[in-house]
Amino acid sequence: MPKMRNGKCGVRNAECGIPDSALRTPHSALENSALRIPHSKIPLMIDILSGIQSTAAALDAERTRLDVISENIANANTTHGVDGKPYQRQVVVFETALQQAMNGGASVPTLRVAGIQKDPRPFESIYEPGNPDADEHGMVAMPNVNIHEEMADMISAERAFEANLAVVKNARAMSLQVLAIGRH
Repeated sequence: MPKMRNGKCGVRNAECGIPDSALRTPHSALENSALRIPHSKIPLMIDILSGIQSTAAALDAERTRLDVISENIANANTTHGVDGKPYQRQVVVFETALQQAMNGGASVPTLRVAGIQKDPRPFESIYEPGNPDADEHGMVAMPNVNIHEEMADMISAERAFEANLAVVKNARAMSLQVLAIGRH
């Protein structure tokens, strides 16, 4: 616990993570109150929003996943891309918290997009002799995008996004309740 000077702990509110607007009493009054909260515990109690970093990272990762899924759906029938080949399905690859910890990552585990890779599955060939992209046998290479699989992935990503939004809403509500307790 910091040394007391003139009835105050000697640490400014901003230095310990407590906004001045959130406190109406000096630290010494909090430390000497009936709660007997040590100074080192105050920032941990006030900093309820620390989990928001990982939730925001997860929201961003799921948004990227939804963008890639929508691109896959939009190009499900593209038989001739810029490179002259059919569109190749893309998949988002996430980096796990375990990988981050092993590589000396952040102290707060966060989800992040490690990359976007092309799906290695082969193209599906269909018989369509009138298509300008058909080979000499009338076969057209179609993208390796399965609409049903993409819709299932979209629903999964949407549910994960909604769950993370619920975390943000609950953290906000808890923060407002903590501030309301501090006012009374």
